[in-house]
Amino acid sequence: MSLRLRGFGLAYDDRVVLRGIDLDVPAQGCTVLLGPAGTGKSSLLRTLAGYNDNNPSLRVWGQLQYQGAARTPDHQPALVVQKAQLLVSTVLDNLLSGLPDRSRLTRAQQLDRLRQITGELHQAWIMDRLHTSVLDLSLPQQRVIAILREFLGRPALLMLDEPTTGLSDDEADGLADFIEDIGRQQAMLLVLHHLRLTRRLAQHVVLIASGRTQESAPTERFFDQPQSEAACQFIRTGSCPEFSPAQEADALPDEPAAPPRTPCLSTLVSAASGPRGFAWLLPGRLAGTPWPGLIRETEDDLGALRHVGVTRLVSLTEQAFPEALAARFGLQCASLPIADMQAPTLARAAALCNDIDHWLRAGEVVALHCKAGLGRTGTLLAAYWLWQGNGQRSALESIDRIRRLDAAMIQAPSQTAFLSGFADFLSRRPYPPLTTLGNGRFHKNDSPERKFPHEQT
Repeated sequence: MSLRLRGFGLAYDDRVVLRGIDLDVPAQGCTVLLGPAGTGKSSLLRTLAGYNDNNPSLRVWGQLQYQGAARTPDHQPALVVQKAQLLVSTVLDNLLSGLPDRSRLTRAQQLDRLRQITGELHQAWIMDRLHTSVLDLSLPQQRVIAILREFLGRPALLMLDEPTTGLSDDEADGLADFIEDIGRQQAMLLVLHHLRLTRRLAQHVVLIASGRTQESAPTERFFDQPQSEAACQFIRTGSCPEFSPAQEADALPDEPAAPPRTPCLSTLVSAASGPRGFAWLLPGRLAGTPWPGLIRETEDDLGALRHVGVTRLVSLTEQAFPEALAARFGLQCASLPIADMQAPTLARAAALCNDIDHWLRAGEVVALHCKAGLGRTGTLLAAYWLWQGNGQRSALESIDRIRRLDAAMIQAPSQTAFLSGFADFLSRRPYPPLTTLGNGRFHKNDSPERKFPHEQT
């Protein structure tokens, strides 16, 4: 069994989304999840894939087993979301980032692997478009690349959230051919709204409504011999009524008390006490946050930063956060000024990463911030994640990793281009000796101490 849920519930603070989901996904083949719009299907998939791990309002309860064990950030299903625009760079870059053993293969071997797999999946056209930007492909082609990229990593469970949304019937049928080919090789869990495609793709169908599993059956039996009134209505109309919270309370027994968090779904125990928008990259060590005072009172945010253990605040805004104000809350400051929607030079990013290493080794807890805690903050968190990988991680992997903290992080083409250059720089050791920011500050008119090859003019 790839995935098993029993009595699984999910809430954001006091808003209960799922009350009691029972779900079994076999180790091979396709299971389709149906339900009315807004019933929590996407929330379930995002939670299973770890996308909600850093949401401080998340509460979960019940039993979850992934491949017979607890789900952890290093052991969880893969998810393909609807937004293909989250992919950047070329088709080749995207697909190579999905190969888990690419560092052990020569470029010729990598291309041979892609040629073999795309041929087996009847997608040979991809080899003629390897150097095309993903964003220049048609929408159905973008969906193929997004799905293939995750499939190449060979996850035990591949989840797709409404993969045919926005496609014509002919385009959806073409994508379904591709999904069928993948489903013959591994376990898949799909959220679909299309009953005809559900009949075609699914070996098993699960209907959820009112936050609970209403029916679960093999596809033929689900459609031809539905056992629940909810399933009968859904087959007839494409939807079914849901209880209001008051009706649910009257009609169903009380749900179990939900703990603040379930350990198998999150190891971030203190992020909920940080400011709004606060997220750990390295739990208890390195985080990103908006400018203190952007949403709440400045003193409240500074107190929250101190409460979660932050000892150093690094400003990525052109105007640094006031040191005297931060010092009142026991926070030291450093600064790397970056213009809004831009990225630093490779030299300055490397200097900051070097300093973060020193600060962490000294036992400090570091929080990076820009204005909203998204563009520049996400970019520099991604840079440090690359830095930690010692040249073995790709820019696309770093973008994926950071956007799991918040999908809006890393916002501009200049920032993704910077990460590509930084990943390339780190992969070509040895590199020049690094300078350091130390406890001082770079000023926006300073010239960097040296330029790396990527930046030479």
